[in-house]
Amino acid sequence: MKITSLLLLIPAVCFLVSCEKHATEHSHGEGHSHSEAHAHADHAEGASASKPDGEKWPVNPEMKPFVAQGQKLVQEFVAKGDSDFLGLSAALKEQNQGLIKSCTMSGPAHDALHDWLVPQMERVTALAQTRNSDEAAKIVSALNQAYSDYGQHFE
Repeated sequence: MKITSLLLLIPAVCFLVSCEKHATEHSHGEGHSHSEAHAHADHAEGASASKPDGEKWPVNPEMKPFVAQGQKLVQEFVAKGDSDFLGLSAALKEQNQGLIKSCTMSGPAHDALHDWLVPQMERVTALAQTRNSDEAAKIVSALNQAYSDYGQHFE
């Protein structure tokens, strides 16, 4: 159980480290660095991805292709009735890493995307670890739903 917890923690730490890397490159107009904004952000698990005014959160253009490709991978996997869950998890992990490396966002939109991404990364890790095809199918379904949710809350 400790190993599983550690494996789930690693992607989250990588995401935070990646965001911190951008702290020296990007700052807010009010003199707050990206890392300060990130450190003060509320990343409560299960937080709503909805923007207070009902509009969609903006996502930087350089990040969008990684989400789109991840969604395409899941949709094609489902449509083909594929059973290579390990291959799918590896491909999704690669897309998530690209998304993290291209992170230039800050503020509330970044926080909302982070709230969507962390559970998504946990699902990808769970998919890589499962050896039960029924459980894997449930995880793929949850991944597919999460990409649909992304489309409803982010532009």
